[in-house]
Amino acid sequence: MISRKLRKLKRNPRLFFEDMLKNHRSKINKSFDYKNIDNGNFNYTVVSAVYGVEKYLNNYFKSITTQSLNFEKNITLIMVDDGSQDGSKKIIQEWCKKFPENIIYIYKENGGQASARNLGMKYAVGDWITFIDPDDTVDSDYFLNVDMFLAQEKYEQVALACCNYIFNIEGKGLSDRHP
Repeated sequence: MISRKLRKLKRNPRLFFEDMLKNHRSKINKSFDYKNIDNGNFNYTVVSAVYGVEKYLNNYFKSITTQSLNFEKNITLIMVDDGSQDGSKKIIQEWCKKFPENIIYIYKENGGQASARNLGMKYAVGDWITFIDPDDTVDSDYFLNVDMFLAQEKYEQVALACCNYIFNIEGKGLSDRHP
C-alpha cells in the first residue's frame, strides 16, 4: 500500500495531496457536530499585515468571506496597510464596503510585518486571534474545523492552536513540506 502511494506521489503530486486533504477532511468532518455552522462557538479576529500584495487580495478576501463558518457572525478582519505603494488600499476599501462590520482598515507608515501585526492586535475583538498573510488563501472549512475542534470539552484549556500549511508553489503545484 505504501509503495502504491509513493508511485501516486511521484506520478501526480498535486492529485496525491488533494486526495490526502480530502481524506483527512472527511475524517475530521465525521468527528464533529455541525449544528452551529451559522453561529459558531467562538469569534475570530484575523490580523493581516498588508504590503505589496495587490494581486493576491481578492483571492484572500474570497477565501475568508466564503468560509463554511458564518463570516459575518464569527470573523473579523483587521487589515493593517504597512505603507503599501500598490493598489492594496483601494481593494481593501472595496471589501470594507461589502462587509463594514467585519473588515477594519488601518494605515500606518512602513515598519515591517511585526509592527503591523502588533498594531492590528490592539483592535482584536474575537475570542481567538490568528495571523493570515494576504497572499495566502484559506480552505473553506478552516474556521469551522478550528471552531469545532476547540469547542470539544477536552480542549477547554487550549490556549494556542496550530494548523498545517499546504504550499501552492506557483508553477510547481502543492507541497506539504511545512513542519
